[in-house]
Amino acid sequence: MLKIKMLRSKRSAKLKELTQLRSKRTAQQKREEELDAALEAADEVSPDLEQQVNDLAQEQQNVDDAIAAATAAIAELDAAIEAEESAAADALETAIQTDPEEVDDPGEYVAGIRPGARRSTAAGRQQRAAQFQRTGRQQIRNVPQFIRSPLLSTDATLAKPIGVDGINDGVGFGVVSSIIDMVTVEDCTGMGTHRVAYDNVDAAEAAAYSPRGTVPTELASGFNFIDLAPSDYACISYIDKGIRKVTPLLYEEKVRAKARTALRKRLSKIVVDSILASSLNVAQSVTATTIGPSFLSDLILSYGGDEEIEGDAVLFLSKADLKAFAAVRGKNEYLPVYSIVPSEGNPNTGIIKDNYGLSCRYCLNRNVTALSSATRGAAAIKTMFYGNPKAAELDIWGELDVEVSEGYKFAEGLLTVRGEVTADADVVMKNGFVVVTLAANA
Repeated sequence: MLKIKMLRSKRSAKLKELTQLRSKRTAQQKREEELDAALEAADEVSPDLEQQVNDLAQEQQNVDDAIAAATAAIAELDAAIEAEESAAADALETAIQTDPEEVDDPGEYVAGIRPGARRSTAAGRQQRAAQFQRTGRQQIRNVPQFIRSPLLSTDATLAKPIGVDGINDGVGFGVVSSIIDMVTVEDCTGMGTHRVAYDNVDAAEAAAYSPRGTVPTELASGFNFIDLAPSDYACISYIDKGIRKVTPLLYEEKVRAKARTALRKRLSKIVVDSILASSLNVAQSVTATTIGPSFLSDLILSYGGDEEIEGDAVLFLSKADLKAFAAVRGKNEYLPVYSIVPSEGNPNTGIIKDNYGLSCRYCLNRNVTALSSATRGAAAIKTMFYGNPKAAELDIWGELDVEVSEGYKFAEGLLTVRGEVTADADVVMKNGFVVVTLAANA
């Protein structure tokens, strides 16, 4: 709404100018009264007095012209502001009808627009919420925006339904892995299979020495492709049916929060399973389940090329393995080898510090097999993995269909919140992750 703000700024300047002109005109009126008294007292009009009267008349005319110009300019600015507000309000209504999820806060979106437009927007949102409460069906169009963690989202409405009858998730149970917020998310609505190209060369080789007059050796290059194909996935959550007694907006917000949590859990598993299944990763084979003092440094330094140490990489692991890191002690002082610093803003992430000098970010994920509790057997077991999250891509096709039903858990007094989304995920960069793999028995 920059144009509206600019127009209002100009209007304020003109109003200030008009106020000053009127003050000046008041002062001229006082001067006019003084000259009138002088004329009454004078036996004859002196040349000096005549000049003063003429000068004042000219000054008054100039001020009157300036006041008329300023008044006309303010009227034009008022008309321009009204036109811009009307256009902005119409654009907002169109945006909400086309894609409601794009407008997180209509009140903020229409900041600076006439109050009538806000009331119209609020009424429309209330009407849509009431329809959702009545029908139990809703389509959420902007899924990549919707799946963002509430910790990162600007949607402050998620914190509002405090007094709603629901299911108390308990400490920690409402937190879902932040891997969804870290990987690359693409909206592929309208596409078929999404083909992503990646550089298939492990590393650039230095050019061999070429004497003058000879053709230099060409560096190797090559590209392969990863195809991400749409597949349908369902996610289910439950909520107390007493929520239907609250206002439509609170009902919609609570149901959407439940749908978001269920969807993030489902997509988190899809992403982890796809990463571990990828052939583009590098396996770091281990023969023991023990996490030792050099485990983290070996993992960090094995990722990336010969001339780099990736600073944006994250270690994805289970909480059991995080506990195993915390339990490692030195041989002589018996002090902790690793320091674990959870993030204050997001309890799902933090930093593991190797007291020998290295550190990395970590992200907990329940879908990752714990190395510390694995049992070596006939098949290799893939456990924690380390790499830049942007090396993995999550593609979303179309809308999220949310449906609320009371039939499945009727006896328990619960409503079933079911969502269905079309998605796929894969690693899209060569050597995207280092996967700690417990080797099979010889």
